[in-house]
Amino acid sequence: MDVKAKRLILIGIDSLLLDFVEKFTREGLMPNIKRLMQEGSYGYALPSMPTFTPPNWTTIVTGADPSIHGIKGWVFNAKACKVEYIWSIAARAGKKVVLLRYPGGWPSTHENIIAISNGAPHHAVGVLEEATAYTLGRIYRYSGGLHGTFESRAVTFSVASGWRNLPESSLPPMEAEISLLSESGFTPVNLWLLVYSEDGRRYDTLAVSLTKDFSKVICRLKEGKWSDFLTLEFVKEGSVIKGAFRFKLVELAPDLSKFSLFRTQIHALSDFSDPPNVCKELVRHIGPFLDNPSRFCLAHGWYDVYFEELREHVGWLVRAAKYLKERYKWELLFTHCQSPDYVQHELWANIDPVAPGYDPNKEKEFWKLVIEDYQIMDNFIGKLVELSDEETLVVVVSDHGHFARTRVVFLVDILKDKGFIIYDEKGRIDKRRSIIRGFTHDGILLNTKWRYKDGVISSREEYIELVNQIIDALLSITDNNKHVIYLAIPGWEAYPLGLSEEDGDIIICPRPGYSLARKPASKLSLRVKGYIGLPDPRYGMWGGAESIHEGLPSARLSIGTNMAMFVMCGPGIKRGYKCRRPIWLKDVTPTIAYLLGLSIPTGANGRILYEILE
Repeated sequence: MDVKAKRLILIGIDSLLLDFVEKFTREGLMPNIKRLMQEGSYGYALPSMPTFTPPNWTTIVTGADPSIHGIKGWVFNAKACKVEYIWSIAARAGKKVVLLRYPGGWPSTHENIIAISNGAPHHAVGVLEEATAYTLGRIYRYSGGLHGTFESRAVTFSVASGWRNLPESSLPPMEAEISLLSESGFTPVNLWLLVYSEDGRRYDTLAVSLTKDFSKVICRLKEGKWSDFLTLEFVKEGSVIKGAFRFKLVELAPDLSKFSLFRTQIHALSDFSDPPNVCKELVRHIGPFLDNPSRFCLAHGWYDVYFEELREHVGWLVRAAKYLKERYKWELLFTHCQSPDYVQHELWANIDPVAPGYDPNKEKEFWKLVIEDYQIMDNFIGKLVELSDEETLVVVVSDHGHFARTRVVFLVDILKDKGFIIYDEKGRIDKRRSIIRGFTHDGILLNTKWRYKDGVISSREEYIELVNQIIDALLSITDNNKHVIYLAIPGWEAYPLGLSEEDGDIIICPRPGYSLARKPASKLSLRVKGYIGLPDPRYGMWGGAESIHEGLPSARLSIGTNMAMFVMCGPGIKRGYKCRRPIWLKDVTPTIAYLLGLSIPTGANGRILYEILE
């Protein structure tokens, strides 16, 4: 092929679903991605196992399965990868590269690469403290599995005393104290909240102050309004770090019976780029960065607040991409937004009839929220595509899909009852006596002597027999006469899945809709029958009660699928072509390398997608 691209824009949208995109493009709701699909090629893409965030964003840019590149867990460090990145090859060839919040793209691996943040969904590089809310009288807590646990902080108001320069107020001014960075190793910074009345009839104004002196107020807010970015200095181990954040007064009752104040994450104004001078330039020219919209807002039902933050977030990414193009003349841009993953984890039960808790009366309302999220992604894509030209290859890709979580398989309980796993008096696996040592995302690890010094399985013959016994036990689990384990095979037979014994002595894939509990059932009330249970609502938010992405890469249930999606548009790509069969995500980088005239990364086991080439 003679036609080669000279530049690349790769836009990663976490958990973007092709089924939804096709539906919304038919309805005229996503014009930018529709244009890319009409002018390029697209289709389903199978994620590698394990089918979650860090492994597959690494697979996309290395062309290798996780068992080859080595990122199998919750890791966002470029140095942990065992194979080459496509961007490292491009950088060595003299091309300028920007990794703009790409998961695992930190730190830079070459002088021609600029890395901004590491793309982690929480506690990313530069985040001093995650977002929270200050709520009157009680704490709201949400658990999010791999996405962490997040909660509000209770505030209590009392009559203001000891203040200087108080404003006129027809009602007694009320005060409360809040603390920033109180649990993150920094010296806490305390702020004073002052609620008072300006209109003479009700509490209608909030002031936030550094001290009990109204002349030191850093912002004043009415209900529903945002502050500007506020910058403060924070101290950790003797070092001073400047951080920025915003407040929104979400709720203020006239009699102060209700009060909710949202605070965005506190993000550093420095030290979130490699090289370090670049982020300072960005802050100076385009403003402070918020690494992610708050998952708390979604879990709590503050959807307007979430989408306002999301627009700010992607707007900054677009402005950064433009500035870095003008300033550093990048030729390859890799960027990423997490939002559809957040929204679908949280809202899926409201749009999918097979999901627990589905209410048909709410479906239309929640589809509007999903549409709003996808439209923001479409606008994000459109703004970035404006930076391309006729020699630019544009790739839009997701890392996995979503489908409803309908049941839980109490995996540990059956293994414990069958004698394969033994716990000590502290509730930990007894490594001196237990046949099972632990679990990986898709597998079970046996307690072998050749892997562990204190292992209990000594011979290969015993090992093979135990593997087969455990597989038989797993395949015996049923729910309404249906087998709930789709696949249970020895690790030494898992190479067709891109896995091996290193990933699990036994590899397991549950039936779509079923998730595996890797800890003993803590609540008998959640059991349905035998080893089958319902999702725990306490750990459902972000823990998977709404939707999940685990098991076979091609899994499908109701309106959902585990499959990712891709679109490629630019020099050498067929126009308006939909792939008849799903590609693999590991095929993306070999195809990009071919189209850019670069060598395919060492270690890649994906292929060039000749079927989409002109």
